[in-house]
Amino acid sequence: GALDLKTEPLKEAPDTLFIVSAGLPPNEGRYKHAEDLLAIIRDINRFARIRIHCISTGRGDFLKRLSEQNHGTYVEKVEF
Repeated sequence: GALDLKTEPLKEAPDTLFIVSAGLPPNEGRYKHAEDLLAIIRDINRFARIRIHCISTGRGDFLKRLSEQNHGTYVEKVEF
């Protein structure tokens, strides 16, 4: 399904987020382009400074960029 980001503040923001994904950015819904999605997440996370760690089960640089831009680390694990 399409990703719909929550744009209002949480009552308690987490300090860390882990994402396990094939690494493909969404191609449908509100945020169809990787650059737009990365910019929105950067803007939302500008003050919260939530560390976003990404574990990719595929290839591509979307998750790598997401983690680098949001104080996290990136791991690429193609085979389990």
